[in-house]
Amino acid sequence: MFKDYLRSFNVVKGELSPIRKADITFVECIKQLHIVSDFSKIASRYNGIEGKMINNKTGRYYENIKMLSRRARKYICNLEKLNQLTIVEEYILSNTNEMLERGERALETIKISSYLEILKRSMNNTEISIGNTSFRNITRENGTIYYATLDDCNYNFIEMNAVDFVRRCKKKKIEIDYSLLIRDFVNYNDLSKSSEDLILALVSYPYEYMKWVNYYRLKKKELSEEEYKNKLSLSKIIDGDSIL
Repeated sequence: MFKDYLRSFNVVKGELSPIRKADITFVECIKQLHIVSDFSKIASRYNGIEGKMINNKTGRYYENIKMLSRRARKYICNLEKLNQLTIVEEYILSNTNEMLERGERALETIKISSYLEILKRSMNNTEISIGNTSFRNITRENGTIYYATLDDCNYNFIEMNAVDFVRRCKKKKIEIDYSLLIRDFVNYNDLSKSSEDLILALVSYPYEYMKWVNYYRLKKKELSEEEYKNKLSLSKIIDGDSIL
């Protein structure tokens, strides 16, 4: 059993105390990514039968953001042909080209050859991420790692630990030096400069904004025009500035 295997390395299920935003310092973020990294190092060595039940998301985020950019670009072209636009469509036309350019700059910094090497390394090492890297889901006390749930645990390159964590911090508007945080993560995991570049690119991509453009395009959320516009406006704040 996967949980039994983890328990043998002092990784156990437990109830985690909530952490206040004011307590999330740069040092605490460093510690959190070290905990998440140590979890991955332990979990990735698991070779039991339950490993076949762990979801495989290797490379999925990268492919998803490429898809979001393609669809947004096509959507903008279609909107430009319309004579009448909704309030949200006007907002999207006014803002999305800038966000698309930012996203494409981020994607262009990812060298395909280096990315494929990272994928190859990840698959060869059967790398596992906890998926949910938040303070509410994983911590360490007196040498024991505690997790709240493994529901989001998945096969993925370990760089996604940093991507997930930084995105969560940016969503909470935590003001820290993310470039330095990422560099520490890369050094702690003995990763290459290509890994650092990949993480910087993925966290610089305006994912929240592009996601909400796609939601509106498909009307996936039952919201009013004003609510959609507010979501799009807020998503730009959540994405923050590019750190490339």
